[in-house]
Amino acid sequence: MIDMELKANKVLGEGMYLIPPNTKIVKIKGEDEMSYRIIALFGPSGAGKDTLLKAIEELDLPIEINKIITTTTRPKRDYEIEDVDYHFVSVNTFGLSIMNEEMLEATTFNNWLYGTSILDLKEDAINIGVFNPMAIECLLEDDRLQILPIYVKASDKTRLMRQLEREEDPDCLEICRRFEADLKDFDDIDFTHKTIANDKSGTAWLKTKAFEEAFLDLINNNFN
Repeated sequence: MIDMELKANKVLGEGMYLIPPNTKIVKIKGEDEMSYRIIALFGPSGAGKDTLLKAIEELDLPIEINKIITTTTRPKRDYEIEDVDYHFVSVNTFGLSIMNEEMLEATTFNNWLYGTSILDLKEDAINIGVFNPMAIECLLEDDRLQILPIYVKASDKTRLMRQLEREEDPDCLEICRRFEADLKDFDDIDFTHKTIANDKSGTAWLKTKAFEEAFLDLINNNFN
């Protein structure tokens, strides 16, 4: 855990804040503060997390589903849409968000910063996003949040096939690297979570009434 005064205490070059991977930004909820409900999807590459998230967004539920959009300092790619795929910000803006206690968790990847802002959450909705296990551990320590972690699983064969079929000319070496890394990252999950098996071909099962009812039961049984 990092003291509030030390969250952005080092500067690299032109104002780049040095933030340790998966910085734990913990704040205890005051009496007048809001409480947010978050479904945190996690799982290895190719398990179908984004497919599941999109299907949940399209369900006809009696409560609003709010997709959590990650904030990043990475440059926007040509096909990406601002405030739909990511919130693209400067390094200084990201650092100020941490100092202002707006970032619930933050991490670095390939020298870019990524994080989840509390400003992206809605109190009267079910907020849902994709996280890695360390980020979920950070979220679980924040008293402002009610967290329901859901482990999205699929067989090794299914995951590899999905990753190979995503692109016309896939980077097989990168796929193998991620596959090996996932074996370590998801070997020992020590926080309580639900599990969804996502081995089925296609997305038709995600659009059924049975899935919708099961998901609604999951919400009703796990959130206040």
